[in-house]
Amino acid sequence: MDDHKEKDKKYHADIAKIYDYITNEPRQYPNELLFRPIDRLLNPAKTMLDLGCGTGQMFLRFQHLVDKVIAVDHSQEMIEEASRKSHKAGMPDVTFIVQDLDDFLAMNKELNVDLITCVGVLHHLDQRGMLDFLTQVYSLLNDSGQLLIAEPIYSSNVPHIVSARNAKSILISRLSECMPPDASDPDEEPLEEYNLLNSVAKAGFVIRKISKGFELFHVTNPISFMEKIIIKIIYWKHRKKGDVIALLLEKDRKNH
Repeated sequence: MDDHKEKDKKYHADIAKIYDYITNEPRQYPNELLFRPIDRLLNPAKTMLDLGCGTGQMFLRFQHLVDKVIAVDHSQEMIEEASRKSHKAGMPDVTFIVQDLDDFLAMNKELNVDLITCVGVLHHLDQRGMLDFLTQVYSLLNDSGQLLIAEPIYSSNVPHIVSARNAKSILISRLSECMPPDASDPDEEPLEEYNLLNSVAKAGFVIRKISKGFELFHVTNPISFMEKIIIKIIYWKHRKKGDVIALLLEKDRKNH
C-alpha cells in the first residue's frame, strides 16, 4: 500500500467515531438537496454494492429500494460504525467487507449487481486510475444497472454567500471541539468536471441525471426552518456554479 493510501486509512481510523458528527450531520440538508433529483430516478435493486461505504450514508439512504447490500471500505473502524448503524436501522441483509477497493474489484469480477454507489472515492484517484476504476465498476453492473457517484469538483464561481456561511458554520466549532490532534487529512484535490465526464463516457456510461450542489454546512443546530429556506434559495439561484457533482449513470445500451 502506498504512502497516500496509508495516510488516508489512518485518517479514517482516527475520525471514524466522529465522522458523522463532523462531516455528514453539518451538511445533511445540502446533501439532501444534492441527491433529491436523483432519488426518484433510481430503480428498485435486488443487490446494491456500496463502494467506499464509510459509515453507511448511501446504503442507509436507499435501504427502502434494496433487498441486499454489499458494503466495502478499506477502514475497519468505518465499517464498524456502518455496521452499528445498519443494525440500529433494522437492515438484516448487509455484508460488510474491509478491503482496499482495487483489491475488491480485482477479486470480485463475477459480481452482477443492480445498483452501485460510489461517493467521495474518485477524487482519491489520478485520471488514469479513475478511468480504470470506472471501467471495472461498469463490468459489475447488469445491463439495466445504475451507478451513482458524487465528487467535489473545481469551481471558480462559488458564490460568496457559500464561503461566508461556511466560515460561521457548526462544522468549524465541531472540528475545534473534537478533532483528534494527530488526525492528518490527506487533502485530496477536487476533480476537474471535464475529466470526470470524459472518464464516465470512456468507461461506457451514459448520464441519466446530473445534480450539482455545494460544500455547504449548516449554521444553526438543529437546522432551522429559515436556514432551509436560505439554502434552497442558494441552490435555486447558484446551483450551476456548484463545487459538488452527483451523477446517475447507466450502461450505454448501444454498446450491448
